[in-house]
Amino acid sequence: MTTVRSLILAFFLFSTATAAAQSTSTAPDGFIAGHLITNDNTKLEGYLKDNMRKKGEVVLLTPDGKKKNYTAATVNTVVLGDAAFTSIAGEFFKVIIGGNNMRLLQKASSTAGQVSYNGAEPVVSNGSEGAIGDYFFAINGTNTWVSKKNFTEKALTHCATCPSVVTGVNNKQYTYANLTEMVTAYNNCR
Repeated sequence: MTTVRSLILAFFLFSTATAAAQSTSTAPDGFIAGHLITNDNTKLEGYLKDNMRKKGEVVLLTPDGKKKNYTAATVNTVVLGDAAFTSIAGEFFKVIIGGNNMRLLQKASSTAGQVSYNGAEPVVSNGSEGAIGDYFFAINGTNTWVSKKNFTEKALTHCATCPSVVTGVNNKQYTYANLTEMVTAYNNCR
């Protein structure tokens, strides 16, 4: 009798484990689990495909299998796995360092040359400064493009309220190559 119970218990545990494994879904090729927040603050979860660089959009695959494209003009935030992106002026920016004082962003899409419509009138976008992959300081809702050429000027201007960072920039402790360390130091300064 004990053997029968053991067999029934083993069968039950096996079938439960098998059913659980089958119900666990995996992301389709090219998609990653994540969510986005639309301009009206609606959070949509599912699998996302990153088409930011190519088409300036993400594709959301909902649990019911429907695909919908979202551009930076239609969302505030996109989270792909552990990477967060914010939308500014119709373009996606990857959040490299968050913070209350300064954020370090990296341009992930460009609207330059894209056509949109104001009613029936076509409008060609110039996009923002910089190329995809370039860095930006984001302070108080303003983005400032940071390049190797303008790094010292922009760092000294935007970090002027933190003497230790100003000293670090002047002494070449902080350079374009270690922007993340400088932004972290600035955020910890105040």
